[in-house]
Amino acid sequence: MTDYIRNSLTGVLAPVNNELEKIQISLSDKFDRSPSVTQSNELKRDLDANSKRITNLPLPLSGSEPARLIDLANLVGGNTTINNITYDSEVRVFNDIAAMQSSALVIGNTALCKRETVAGALVEGLVYDIRASASVDGVIDFALANGNIAVRARIQVNNFDPSSLNSAIATNVSNISTNTANIATNTTAIATNATAITNNAALVDGFTKTYWFYANDVTTVSAPISHGAGSTTTFLTNDAAGTGTTFYNPDSKAALWNPATNRFDYSSLKIGDVVEFRVDLTITNGAAQEINVVMDVAEGTATAYTLNVNHAYYKTAGSGTPITALFRLYIGDENTRTGTARMRLTSLDASTITVDGWFSQITEV
Repeated sequence: MTDYIRNSLTGVLAPVNNELEKIQISLSDKFDRSPSVTQSNELKRDLDANSKRITNLPLPLSGSEPARLIDLANLVGGNTTINNITYDSEVRVFNDIAAMQSSALVIGNTALCKRETVAGALVEGLVYDIRASASVDGVIDFALANGNIAVRARIQVNNFDPSSLNSAIATNVSNISTNTANIATNTTAIATNATAITNNAALVDGFTKTYWFYANDVTTVSAPISHGAGSTTTFLTNDAAGTGTTFYNPDSKAALWNPATNRFDYSSLKIGDVVEFRVDLTITNGAAQEINVVMDVAEGTATAYTLNVNHAYYKTAGSGTPITALFRLYIGDENTRTGTARMRLTSLDASTITVDGWFSQITEV
C-alpha cells in the first residue's frame, strides 16, 4: 500500500501529533505485502521465518532469486543425474543458451539451460557437456566465449545410445548420394525415352487400324421381307439378334449398324476412312427376274446418293437363292459421314428376302 502521510493537528489536538509521528515511523518500518510502485520495501534486518515454510515461490529467473527444492534437485555436488545421465562434475544452471555461451565454464563442467532464448518457454533436456573441442553447428552444440565447446548431452533410453546411429546415418547419406545420381541418370533416360515415344508416335500416325462387325438377323428367318412388284421402297432390316452376331473391336469403337433404326451411322468415322461390306441375303425369285441391291447414302443431306451393290438376272424361278455382295464405301465428305445409310432391294417383279446378315470392316486412317 502507499506510505502513510501524517497531517499535523493544531489546537487542542496538537498533543496527538507526537503519537501520530510514532505510528508513521512504525508503519514505514513494516514489510508491506502490497507496496506501491514508489514505495521502498527492502528488508533492513534478517527475516526470521520462525520455522515456518515459505511456499508458492516462482521459478527463479536470475542469479539473485531464491531457488526452490525442485530447482536444487539437479544442483548437488558429486555424482549428478539429469535426464537419466549421470555426471561426475558440478552442474551449472543458466536461464538460456546465450547466457551459457557468455559464461566461463571449464572443461568437465555440465550446464543446464532452462530455455533456448532469454524470454522463451521452459524446455527440458538442454543439458551440455563442456569440452575442449568438438564440432559446432550453432543449433545443437555451441561455442563458449572462452573457446570451450558446449556439447548437447545425448540421452540414453533403455540402454540404446543414439550415438550408435552415426554409422547408419553416414551409410544413409551415402545411399542418398547414390540414389540422387541414379535419379539424374533415370531422368536422362526418361527424357531419351520420351523423345523415342514422340518419334514412334509420329511413325504410328502413318499407320491404319482395322476393326469389324457382323450383324446376324433373326426376324426375317421366320418372317421374310415381302417385296412388291415394282416397289422402290423395300428397305432391308436386321435386328442383329442372331447368334452369329460378333465383332473385332479392340478399341471399343462405335458400331456402324443401328438395329433400332435399321440404318448405318458413319458419324464416328473420319474423312478418309474406308468401309468394306459383305451382304448375305436369301431370296425367292421368278423366271426372267432382275434384282438389284443398293445402298442409299448421305440420307437427310442435300447430296444424298445411291450405290449399286449387286445386280443379278435369274433366268428361271427359284427359292432359297443366295446373294452375296461385296462392295466398298469411302468416307469422302461430311455429308457421307454425317448422313445415314440404308440397304434397299429393287425389282420389277415380286420377291421375298431373308437377311442372313452383313459384315462391315472399317479401315481407320
